[in-house]
Amino acid sequence: MTSLLIEQCQVAPPPHDGATELTLSLTYFDHIWFSFGYIRWILFYKLPISKLNFVQTIIPTLKHSLSLTLKHYTPLAGNIACPLNSSGYPELRYVTGDSVFVPFTEIDMDFNHLIKFESKFAIEEETIDDDVMEIFGCVADCRPRLNPPLLQSYFGNCLVMIASEASRVDLVGNEGFIIAVEVIGEAIKNQMKDVELILNCSWYREFCVVDMKRTLTIAGSPKFNLYDVDFGWGRPEKIEIISIDNSIGISMSISKYKDSDGDLEVGLSLPKTRMSVFAAIFDHRLSFL
Repeated sequence: MTSLLIEQCQVAPPPHDGATELTLSLTYFDHIWFSFGYIRWILFYKLPISKLNFVQTIIPTLKHSLSLTLKHYTPLAGNIACPLNSSGYPELRYVTGDSVFVPFTEIDMDFNHLIKFESKFAIEEETIDDDVMEIFGCVADCRPRLNPPLLQSYFGNCLVMIASEASRVDLVGNEGFIIAVEVIGEAIKNQMKDVELILNCSWYREFCVVDMKRTLTIAGSPKFNLYDVDFGWGRPEKIEIISIDNSIGISMSISKYKDSDGDLEVGLSLPKTRMSVFAAIFDHRLSFL
């Protein structure tokens, strides 16, 4: 695969009247995400136009649209500012002139291949020991758990990490999936009732001791239907979450299926040798359905 950089630019929100600096205070709900990589999506659209038309028409429109969007989410064009001493909390700070870096790149890969539902090359990493406990972490919305509860319209992070634990012996058995669902559900049920645990940040300290190589990480949500994102080109042909391609634990993605309201698209990223084994087991189990 070869790629060619078409254009790179900085996109800023439109100038504000009066205020030259905006800040958004961060809480400990935000801190845990500093060590996580951001979720990266690719939306594939069929757009049968020439490269010249794309450069002269589409790119300026996208930059203008992004600028107008940043007007309503201005701090996202800023930077995380950390205090020089430990007495203050980090904050998301925007000052006039801050902007978002946006590159436009052309690649020579086959579009029809990219939108297929099939395995594609990712990375190869060394398999980990199999005799350690599995630790299925999940994120729970605690807005309604607080007293008084936060409004559903609250624009901020109020997610809590819930850690659950089960043995590998149980999880690889015939009832493994059911056991996993029960363990995770019970952890959410018990810990989300503990308001003190939520507010005193003890859930964060518990999560910090988790061995990330023993985790199953799931990105995305069927509640965010990106197949409805239309820039004027129609609906996407395919959506991929490429940030699940990493060497820490096992990564999956879940999104709403393009052509059905009740079905899901599930993506899985594994080293090549483990993916081959998974595919063989998966196909074997499907033969019994």
